Amino acid sequence: MKRMRRLFCLLLSLVFIAALIPVTAAAALPDDMCYGDDSPDGNHDWYLYGYRQEPSCTEGGTAHYVCRYCDRDYFEPVPAKGHNFNREDYAVGSLPPTCTAGSTRVRICGICGAQESF
Repeated sequence: MKRMRRLFCLLLSLVFIAALIPVTAAAALPDDMCYGDDSPDGNHDWYLYGYRQEPSCTEGGTAHYVCRYCDRDYFEPVPAKGHNFNREDYAVGSLPPTCTAGSTRVRICGICGAQESF
């Protein structure tokens, strides 16, 4: 019985090692070639899969791209969007200007709500 168990363990180990060989070889392929079955010319066809970190007005993010054919992916830094001051208003607590007194006007970012006096 012990001999049969050892033989079974040896056989299972060999199957496991043989299963790892193609994975190791696929990981060593160059990044510039696509080895997906549907790739017509061997080139990757990247699409934006989503964001690991969404860019904001003041901080950049990280975009996640995936190949349509082989599912290889990579990450790329995305620059900050910058504020979009598309609205003007009076600052909170400030009255509209009169003939004798001025007022503080602000521009408001439509993305994050940040305010900038002008």
